[in-house]
Amino acid sequence: MNGSRSVAGRFAPSPTGFLHPGHASSFALAWLSARSQNGSIFLRLENIDDSRCRPETSTEIKRDLAWLGMDWDGQPLTQTDRLEAHLFALETLKKRGTVYPCTCSRADIVRAASAPQVGERDSGITRRYPGTCAQRSETEDRNLIAQGIPFCWRMRTPKNGWPDFVDGLLGKLPGSLADNEGDFVVWRANKGNQRGGPSYQLAVVVDDVFQGVTEVVRGDDLLDSTPRQLAIIQELGHSAPKYFHVPLVLDAAGRRLAKRAGSLSLAQLRAQGIGPWMILGQLAVQWGLNPTACEQTLERLRAIFCWNQLKTGPWEWR
Repeated sequence: MNGSRSVAGRFAPSPTGFLHPGHASSFALAWLSARSQNGSIFLRLENIDDSRCRPETSTEIKRDLAWLGMDWDGQPLTQTDRLEAHLFALETLKKRGTVYPCTCSRADIVRAASAPQVGERDSGITRRYPGTCAQRSETEDRNLIAQGIPFCWRMRTPKNGWPDFVDGLLGKLPGSLADNEGDFVVWRANKGNQRGGPSYQLAVVVDDVFQGVTEVVRGDDLLDSTPRQLAIIQELGHSAPKYFHVPLVLDAAGRRLAKRAGSLSLAQLRAQGIGPWMILGQLAVQWGLNPTACEQTLERLRAIFCWNQLKTGPWEWR
């Protein structure tokens, strides 16, 4: 899918909390994949969720990445600086008739659903959108604005279904992974004092294109986002990156490490006197790159890195 483009990867953390070993795992793999191919890697701070993002966290993220030995090319990109480009992409989707204004609230969707469709999301259980507003055209937004009715923009499920894709680690996967949500939000509605803006799905596609990203390495909890993002990429007329969805890192209770759950952060490990080489050593064992635990650096791992050696199952951080 990448053609002859030079390899370019990225880190794309959200500055909503401190990084933990799960972030270290996926970001280190992104760095190793790009650098082992003499490629570039970029840092993007995905701060469109302004209700949760904290500016000071961005500094801590950069510190954690540098502490682990990760560098990046160019200046970090801040997602909220790209709103004009996100809006241009939305206008393109409107012209193509692939999006429509939707006035449904979450409560409306819950009431309309005959049964919940369970999906793992930080916000809880997701439900498939029942298509209540799908008959609206992309030109009806003016009337809604005139009436003061808040609305978001949803992208229609492609007529031929969501695109299948080949994951660099997991192999061929069906587009039906995205069926759990149906038509999805690409632009959030204004809510109270909070202005609407691009959804994660739209912003990440537009910014990956802008940065020339050719491979996306991220946790496999985002597998079902990939068919949606591929659909957006196709509608905008861009080339798709290659995707690598890596295993999640779990806590002792078998739950994925998460900022919201107060999982042990890299800053806390650093304060306990644990060095980055110790963390990288444990990661290398769990990835399958090293048979036994020993202190490691990214430069050493770069010399032996190979996607074909990596394990595909979740593992527990100890």
